[in-house]
Amino acid sequence: MKTLITLLFASLALLAGSTANAQQGEGPQEKVIAPSPVLVVARNPYKVSAEELREFQGQYALDDGTTLTVVRKSQRLFAAVTGQPEVELIATSPAAFATKAGATEVTFRQAANGNVFGVQLRQSGQSVS
Repeated sequence: MKTLITLLFASLALLAGSTANAQQGEGPQEKVIAPSPVLVVARNPYKVSAEELREFQGQYALDDGTTLTVVRKSQRLFAAVTGQPEVELIATSPAAFATKAGATEVTFRQAANGNVFGVQLRQSGQSVS
């Protein structure tokens, strides 16, 4: 499990350097980004306010004993697993985020009242809570 987390955030760190400008317009548009020989499809980001981002800040204990730390910097959200570099997260829905390149998804678990109580990381079909 720790190997999965390490690989997950190592790939996040490599992909964090690539940037993509969001397309303007309405609807479910897609944009193809090719920062290297790897081809990735990224969807338009979901609009989340700074107040909404504040709900996701915190430290989340993962099953392998590491910690996912999530911080808000102005209108942006960043995450890092213990010992790994920080990467920016882009909202894809009210409680789901992905790295800029879309290789990793972070979904926050929320109670009915909106309080965040956990997180799930997903990469290449594998999940870590």
